[in-house]
Amino acid sequence: MIREGRLIIDLHRAGDGIAKVGIVSRRPPRVAEVFKGRAAAEIPTAMPLLFSICAKAQGYAASHAVERALAVPPSQATQAARDALVRVETTRELMLGMALRWSALVEVDCDKEDLLQINGMIPVFQKALFGVQAPFAVGGACQLDGAAWDQAIDRHQALIERFALGVPAAQFRALETCADLCRWAESAHCLGAAFVKALLERGWADLGQCDGTHLPALEEDDLAEWLFATESGFDDGAPKWRDRACESTILSRHAGAPLVAAVMAAHGNGLLARAVARLFDLAQAGDDLRALREKMRGDGNSRAPSSHPGRGLAQVAAARGLLIHGVEVDDGVAVDYRIVAPTQWNFQTAGVAASSLAAVTACDGEDLARKAGLVIDAIDPCLGYELRIH
Repeated sequence: MIREGRLIIDLHRAGDGIAKVGIVSRRPPRVAEVFKGRAAAEIPTAMPLLFSICAKAQGYAASHAVERALAVPPSQATQAARDALVRVETTRELMLGMALRWSALVEVDCDKEDLLQINGMIPVFQKALFGVQAPFAVGGACQLDGAAWDQAIDRHQALIERFALGVPAAQFRALETCADLCRWAESAHCLGAAFVKALLERGWADLGQCDGTHLPALEEDDLAEWLFATESGFDDGAPKWRDRACESTILSRHAGAPLVAAVMAAHGNGLLARAVARLFDLAQAGDDLRALREKMRGDGNSRAPSSHPGRGLAQVAAARGLLIHGVEVDDGVAVDYRIVAPTQWNFQTAGVAASSLAAVTACDGEDLARKAGLVIDAIDPCLGYELRIH
């Protein structure tokens, strides 16, 4: 299994500030090359077994890319079921990050039954959607158990509202201003409200604020030209789009939501904006899953054929940001495979994590470690890392 996100992060102090941020990846070099020379149809089922982080998103990206390259489009129902499984994985990763980091800050012990449900939600949904079938197998099909799905989504929605929001999801999504957010944080009883209240009370709402550029929507032809432009891909772990190190996070995905935009206008892209974007994503999850359920009722194929025969691309919205896969196939064999993970965008030397960490001030090493951990988690809730303070 590839522990793809392991990083060494060095912070060099100068007084109360940071003089230098160093980030070194322990990600295995040229990781995608393990798939070169393999039968392309085998890759999607192997992919989730190899990655320890966002395994469903990795499997989904592989199936999407390979099926486009092989011109074997899935049915609309199967595509929607795969989307749903990745959407559930995202909510799981976001809530696990909250349980680990947010609860420590506010000194709240999470309910053990809630934690068990969070950890176990992916197998429940996978069984409801695919039965015993492999969800990402080329040519695979959704095997929806409607009753099991209905029960799973009801429990999923109730968990999010109980654990993270403290109010119905629609009520949280209706918040539009910073004043609305403050009233919610004062009145709601849940981990999300306690964390937001703590950030405001400690004056940490803008902690980690920095300048940056969000990764724009990528057109397929532009993405293909960029992804396959160099022979070595991104061995340095530092992809650039139009010569810029862009951010690709949950905040990127929801920056246009009224509440998130209002918080960013007041506090920039610091901790509060990133926390609110995470909560908004959770509040949106139930509606997203119900919309995907409607798509599962549809007939026909889900995608137009690739504009480059023998080449397939995938862009998947994962918990950490945008995951990109690209494959080139000749006579059924993968002759090239490329993966660009969100960590590569966000934790490169010129990326948003380095800039955010450089903006942190702290009175001592312990204070810095606490604040830096919050900033890192806010950018990537799944990241494995070692933080070293000098």
